[in-house]
Amino acid sequence: MRRFFLFVLLCAALLGGAAVCIHYRPAVQWATTAGGLPIGSVHVHSELSHDGHVPVLAWAKAAGAAGLSFLVLTDHNRRGEKAEQLGTVTVLSEAELTTPYGHVLQLGGSKLLPEPDREKIDLLALLHELGATAILAHPSDWKRPWVGPISGAGGLEIANRAAAMRRRAGPIFLGILPELMAYPLRPELALAQLYDRDTAALRLWDGEPDPAVAGWCGNDAHALMPLEYDLRGWVTVLNEPLPQASADRPSAIEHALASGRFFCAAGLVSGRPALTFTARRQGVTVASAGDSIASESIDALRVEVASANTNRWETVLLRDGEPIARTQTDLLDYIHPLKGTYRVEVLAPVPGLLFGERVVPVFYSNRIRVRSEAAVQASP
Repeated sequence: MRRFFLFVLLCAALLGGAAVCIHYRPAVQWATTAGGLPIGSVHVHSELSHDGHVPVLAWAKAAGAAGLSFLVLTDHNRRGEKAEQLGTVTVLSEAELTTPYGHVLQLGGSKLLPEPDREKIDLLALLHELGATAILAHPSDWKRPWVGPISGAGGLEIANRAAAMRRRAGPIFLGILPELMAYPLRPELALAQLYDRDTAALRLWDGEPDPAVAGWCGNDAHALMPLEYDLRGWVTVLNEPLPQASADRPSAIEHALASGRFFCAAGLVSGRPALTFTARRQGVTVASAGDSIASESIDALRVEVASANTNRWETVLLRDGEPIARTQTDLLDYIHPLKGTYRVEVLAPVPGLLFGERVVPVFYSNRIRVRSEAAVQASP
């Protein structure tokens, strides 16, 4: 009995010490100095999903309170009103389709892909025939990986908040017990532990050179935490302002998401995130993310990050998935790029719960493909 009480006292001391350590860990200080591009949250489940319970209006109010301007609902195998303007937030209702090959987000389309067609191996082509863009949801998730063809996809999730949590938690969720214990004391610090680099999904993406195959960062939000945190796991920032008329905004958002004209930012980045990735000739922008351009038509690639943390952030330019240039300043000019598909990751340190830190991506750009003049002329 004496040994038991000593063990209890030791555990209490250790837990108390851990609580004090967590409470006084450095804050997650990711800050930017950007201005007013549209910012939103994608891959969100409402009460229309079998595993959702939050009404659309409640999500929209939470999005407005979080400073978001658009919200993309992707309910399981159904969608509600195609588009609504709820307060300051434009809400798009899309769908997450269940197939034998994994889950697919259907963006747009005249109707949902019929259930019998979801069983077919060419379902991505069938979605295209409906005028829809197919986005492969959490393709590397151990619970629901994508095992079908990739050709015909308009994009894939290179980051997914729920899949990252499952990776860290493991099959019986023991891996996130420290985060669950830390959450009441320091929710931002606990949630920051869920950011990682999904190497398998990025490798899949880098294997598709077409820059129009977009990289999405989804939240897979099911209201398992306060709604604002759920919406801001990852945010999606469009490259261009939305139209003034609210009736025109849904199609503008849909086009930007389908064509890769956006970038992703970790939601714990404070302020309004800013990342600009362009191809230039004689100082003038001639292409941006989502574009293909002839190598003869450009003389540089430029990356700009508006950040208050550039002394601790690192901007990495990648070609065909391989890092080729790095900087810790807010500007990177890469002169005379070779042919290839380019993208950007911005890395930042995340403090651990008790000690140390690790470096994770907090920004992902979409891609620019640099091709020869002959290849550009030959493409359809």
